[in-house]
Amino acid sequence: MVEKAQEIGVPFDYVLFDTWFSNPAQLIALKDVEADINAMVKKNSTKYDWKNPETNEELNVKEIYSRNKKRRGRSKYLPSVDITISDFDGNEIPAKLVYA
Repeated sequence: MVEKAQEIGVPFDYVLFDTWFSNPAQLIALKDVEADINAMVKKNSTKYDWKNPETNEELNVKEIYSRNKKRRGRSKYLPSVDITISDFDGNEIPAKLVYA
């Protein structure tokens, strides 16, 4: 659908995904689109590469959140974490998890 929109000249700045379609393969397939991708991710067992200062670990969304606790004097919610999304073929894209 995104390719068709580009072919016919429909202007857009971002692509919005619901949790149903936001899997690593779909997000990586759209890496060549000249637009930002906003997607809700599922709280399931899908692993993401988190750039932990100590180690690069593959964790799911809940595990990443639990490892990044609130810091004193900061907001009560974790605003965002930089991650890497990869598929089975080894393709990777940088991404950011934003917790709301």
